[in-house]
Amino acid sequence: MNLTKTPVSLDEAIEASGGLSKVAHALHISPNRLANWLKRGVPAERCPDVEAAIGVRCEFLRPDVNWKVLRTETPRDIDGSSHA
Repeated sequence: MNLTKTPVSLDEAIEASGGLSKVAHALHISPNRLANWLKRGVPAERCPDVEAAIGVRCEFLRPDVNWKVLRTETPRDIDGSSHA
């Protein structure tokens, strides 16, 4: 379902990916919940799922979240050592 171009809107991306029901099924949510996200915005914790399902980057969905930090940091212990 990934898009080849950046969509103008989430609604456009959903339409290009087969419609509300198909995308909702891919996200394991109801079409009503997805319609709600269209009105109110995608919850930040679900942006990675939407990105994986239809190719719309988290940065587009929620520009208020600093995704750069989340994409580049690695988990660290309290003592500062990385988990690899």
